[in-house]
Amino acid sequence: MNAKSGWILALVSTILLVGSAYVMSQRAAAYNRSDTTPQLKTEPVAARSFTVYDREVAITDMPGQSVSEFAVKLTYGDRIEIIPAKQPVILNLKGLDLYKEWLAVLVMKPMQRGREVAPAAPGPSLIGPAADQNGRVVVVVRATPPGYDPETWGSVRRADWTFRFYELQPDGNIGKSILRWPRSDKSEQRFQKHAVSADATELERWLAQIPRLEDRSWQYQAALFAMPTLQVPKYKFKDDAVEVMGWTLPVAGFSVLGICAGLCVAMAPRRRAAPITP
Repeated sequence: MNAKSGWILALVSTILLVGSAYVMSQRAAAYNRSDTTPQLKTEPVAARSFTVYDREVAITDMPGQSVSEFAVKLTYGDRIEIIPAKQPVILNLKGLDLYKEWLAVLVMKPMQRGREVAPAAPGPSLIGPAADQNGRVVVVVRATPPGYDPETWGSVRRADWTFRFYELQPDGNIGKSILRWPRSDKSEQRFQKHAVSADATELERWLAQIPRLEDRSWQYQAALFAMPTLQVPKYKFKDDAVEVMGWTLPVAGFSVLGICAGLCVAMAPRRRAAPITP
């Protein structure tokens, strides 16, 4: 291949790169405009007592006869929930810092284009001085599988982790739900098939009945605050802009390779033919 062929390859690859990149950007922009995935501003609350929707909230420790029987008492107005949790090193310490990576109190507010959404109408104070009724206040607790030490085997059996959510609702009730660690689609299919077999354990049958955390849901975002930093799920969402790029992504990649190859051929030093001696 001579220098001319190299320049032609580089030129054609550049045209393909520009064209595919333009179509790619248009597809990504269209996806982002139509995306209805909620964007949330999540802020942890470190205090053990505060006010939500003009109701007093308090979180107190409830030690049991053993470490495994430890729980916290969540008081919301006249509602009380006893929440099993991992016992901290020091009980009733001011603040919730010792519960980090196990329990979190979160204020989650909707956002649009990087800004908080203005409230539709004035309402009871969500939390703090701001008088708005948007968003939600949630207590999320991570639990390791029953029967495993949370400091050893329980900490590495991530697929068996569960997350309990306690949402402080404007009407004074506490909404409760439980979800489990998100498995990949193939892993989930294998797990569900095994869970109904005769070889399945009681733990596997129980976990199979619990819904998993869904990508980009508010529960998914809340659960991140109750996980160890080095053990969060991989951010491989199935519903992002990459999925709509189609042929443009591989064409753009191969075009870059074509440009590099063409330039290497075009700019490579030429060998001079050795003179013929009689």
